[in-house]
Amino acid sequence: MTVKEEILREKCKGVFPFWGYSISILSLFYGSFILIYGDYMHSLFSKLFDVIPDWTIALLLIGSALIKLIGIHKENKKVMRIGIVCLSAVWTAITAVYLVYSFGVGYPNPSFLFMGFIAISCYRVAKKGDFG
Repeated sequence: MTVKEEILREKCKGVFPFWGYSISILSLFYGSFILIYGDYMHSLFSKLFDVIPDWTIALLLIGSALIKLIGIHKENKKVMRIGIVCLSAVWTAITAVYLVYSFGVGYPNPSFLFMGFIAISCYRVAKKGDFG
């Protein structure tokens, strides 16, 4: 294969899916953190998390992130779409919990801003249409 053919092949591949990888890796790390440290979210939001155990949130984050990463790796738009929709839903729910806790029942905390940024990043990837 000549250099010109390699350049054309790389051009056709498209842009590196920075946001897709970033959101997925961050979700893997956050989900792993919640899973490793047991009742992390429950200890923060004990008034809100009596029904949902932490491990379900952790597994939702990890599973969605793995689906997204597999879709990116295989360049399968359908799998990428499923992954980003799941990640958007989970991060929006986490943002809502942090927001309600911060202004509703708990001590004011700016963590909802960071969680909201991740949710907005998920929506950005979804709106772009290539789901990368």
